[in-house]
Amino acid sequence: YEIRNCDWSSDVCSSDLNPLMQVLNNLIKNAKEAIEQRRELEGSLTGRVELELSSYGERQFKLTLTDNGIGLLPDQKNSIFQRGVSTKEAGSGFGLHSVATFVSSIEGSIAVESDGVNQGATLILILPVKVN
Repeated sequence: YEIRNCDWSSDVCSSDLNPLMQVLNNLIKNAKEAIEQRRELEGSLTGRVELELSSYGERQFKLTLTDNGIGLLPDQKNSIFQRGVSTKEAGSGFGLHSVATFVSSIEGSIAVESDGVNQGATLILILPVKVN
């Protein structure tokens, strides 16, 4: 995994570390599984997960995770954060829901972008700099 544009010693990343690490773990796990799904369809594929962290306004930071996995259909983008909804056969639908619940609980936001099947996906989180 490649982490770019992140100075972990700065105030940009001063969120509560344990929940943030759980969020990152869940997002990276989902990206890896999306890449594996696409690899099953296409055969040879070099998986790519990019994580970018940047300041966003005065009191927030933006965390963007992009993969080149299976991607999403347009109608899936509105439902993947709902409890019990999964795009995977063996998925429980609790991972992204728990991420969205945490993000909401700290007054952040989460969104997903995808150009369609086999086009990968980008998850965009806007989080407060300080989580109490």
